[in-house]
Amino acid sequence: EYKSFDKIVSRLPEVVKHFFLKQWHETISEENVNKAVELVMNHLGLKTLPQPILGSGKFPPVLKIRGLLHRDGTKGKLPPSDDSPVQEEKVINNENEDGEGD
Repeated sequence: EYKSFDKIVSRLPEVVKHFFLKQWHETISEENVNKAVELVMNHLGLKTLPQPILGSGKFPPVLKIRGLLHRDGTKGKLPPSDDSPVQEEKVINNENEDGEGD
């Protein structure tokens, strides 16, 4: 049914290592790999990982996290609807004692 998901879960430690290497260009420690795998297994309600489903590729299946590209939160946000309250922006005045700007 979900073949790529099953492949990712079956090879989770490898997938996690490869994900962090591609994302931050650094090798993750075994301790952090184990913690990430433990978190995923707890979330999925798994006691053990299934037998690895090996493909013909050189690398493990690619883990993609939707929305990770726009993690700063500025893209993809909808403008406020007409019935939502509008908040006024507070303007900070950077004038010195003479009334002139910095």
